[in-house]
Amino acid sequence: GGDKERLQLLHRALRLVGRRGAGLLLLLAVASAALFCSLFAVVKDDNTSSIIIASNYEVTNAIQNSVYPSTTRPLMMSNDHNKFEHPNRLHLSPGNFTNHPCEGFAVPPILFDKKRTGPRPCPVCYVSVDQAFALMPLQASPSPVLENLDYALEDSVTANFSNPGSAFGGHLSLEQRNKSFDITNSMTVHCGFVRGKKPGQGTGFDISDDDLLEMEQCRELVVASAIFGNYDMIQHPRNVNELSKANACFYMFVDEETMAYVKNSSSLYKDNKVGLWRLVVVRNLPYEDPRRTGKIPKLLLHRLFPNVRFSVWIDAKLQLVVDPYLLLER
Repeated sequence: GGDKERLQLLHRALRLVGRRGAGLLLLLAVASAALFCSLFAVVKDDNTSSIIIASNYEVTNAIQNSVYPSTTRPLMMSNDHNKFEHPNRLHLSPGNFTNHPCEGFAVPPILFDKKRTGPRPCPVCYVSVDQAFALMPLQASPSPVLENLDYALEDSVTANFSNPGSAFGGHLSLEQRNKSFDITNSMTVHCGFVRGKKPGQGTGFDISDDDLLEMEQCRELVVASAIFGNYDMIQHPRNVNELSKANACFYMFVDEETMAYVKNSSSLYKDNKVGLWRLVVVRNLPYEDPRRTGKIPKLLLHRLFPNVRFSVWIDAKLQLVVDPYLLLER
């Protein structure tokens, strides 16, 4: 009798354990299913976002490729030096397009990524290079006020050394400085290069005659940068269209120290050029601080390139990664 009771107790215990095990297995299965569903939902959301982004860019590219023809040729300058002709513009009239290609551009949603921290590039709608060329203005916009602008010149006789200043920027009185901010019909302003025949000749920040002659031939767009004191490495522009290479000028201003380093270290150096950059050696620097000297081409490109219509300045620490004409169009 005792053995029979023990067998019955063992049988009941095994049945109870079996039920609990089945319950645990069922609970584990339900939890796994819930986890799988949540993961699937997250992946689905990510894929949906990616599709939205791709769709936006595909639509934008489709608009860009269908608005204007792509038979652009290099710019031709007419007899009027202030007016430029573009073959593609012959086919463009207000009837050719009603809306800008980027008018309906939607900024893609930001995807959250824990592994990617710090600043991120902002999405920008760029048109094609052909469209950017076609949308360039034919001539400069006239000023509603200013008609005559001259730049002040000084020498050891006319300079008023009692006023603060320098041999390069001039010696302005406080009254002259304040007056320069009042735009009038005719003005004479201090704008560097106050000595010498013209900017780059006997003014401080001196440039060879051959380089100055080349710089005067640049008439449409100049992309410029500078390295003084050999502080930075040359950053080469990327994604520049062949049409832009034929029409835009790329100038890098350097001192003799930087030029010597580039000649000895760069395998791309040839005939004063490194890649797209044409190197211009500047001598007789007006300031000892390279950072201060670098402000001259940055702020006074219109004096170094008197015939250009547009200029783009690239800091030596930065790299141009978009065609310069696309920047102008934006």
